[in-house]
Amino acid sequence: MTIAVQSGRRPWRIWGTVGRQFRVGAAPLAPATVEPPATLRDPAKRPQTRQVPLPGWLADYVGPAPLAVDPAKLRANLQSARWGAAAGPSGLVRVRDLLVIAAQRLAQADVPDDVAAGLRLGRMVALLKPSGGIRALVMGDVFRRLVSRTLAQQFSTPLQEACAPYQYALSTRAGAEALERALRVATDMSTSTTVVSVDGVGAYDHISRKCMFDGLLASPALVPLVPLVRLFYGGDSEYLFYDASGAAHAVLQSEGGEQGAEAFRSEPRAGCIVPNVSTALHA
Repeated sequence: MTIAVQSGRRPWRIWGTVGRQFRVGAAPLAPATVEPPATLRDPAKRPQTRQVPLPGWLADYVGPAPLAVDPAKLRANLQSARWGAAAGPSGLVRVRDLLVIAAQRLAQADVPDDVAAGLRLGRMVALLKPSGGIRALVMGDVFRRLVSRTLAQQFSTPLQEACAPYQYALSTRAGAEALERALRVATDMSTSTTVVSVDGVGAYDHISRKCMFDGLLASPALVPLVPLVRLFYGGDSEYLFYDASGAAHAVLQSEGGEQGAEAFRSEPRAGCIVPNVSTALHA
């Protein structure tokens, strides 16, 4: 059975099932008709007006404390959910299916504006450097990280192809090992030879967002990522820093990508800086 449900700007269709308990048993399903059988709307069997008014206190009732769901029981039920359970109006039979649909919507940047605003936020922490300075690290929403990590893996091949000419890490087979050995030979041959190492400051924070979009547009295989990247980098980013008292302080940023990316850790090939194609797939 296929059910169409209106969601956002367009309807989406889900494959559902009537459920094992409705397909197995002594009573078979009634044949489908254009209109529901009259017995289903019989007021004598299904009252359509209240026989007794609802209590007057119900509308304004506020409980003594918010209801808390037991996390352990919830996780256990998620893990034990069976395929084939009765489908509701959405057609979903497992909560995990709902997660897949939500991830698909985010990947297509098809989410309500207020939801997008929340997903754009990042939590900023300050790490102490051995030299005494401070290094900022930004963590994005866990759902955003989940979807980003999945897409980084899904597009790993075109990302690698786009980043390979600019990837000079020693483990990427890009010829950097030859440079390292040449420098070693030069210093071994002369004690006066000096090698100067220059480390860019705030490399992730100064990446051009325009270059991110240009890099995506230049690769036909990466064009599908444009809507998602635009969702997170098409405007200023806002990060929240919480002080010792728990108060939140907003930090704005107009260029760059967040370091500490889930995509960078899970898919190293997606962590190149130039041409900035994959920097948008971050935590």
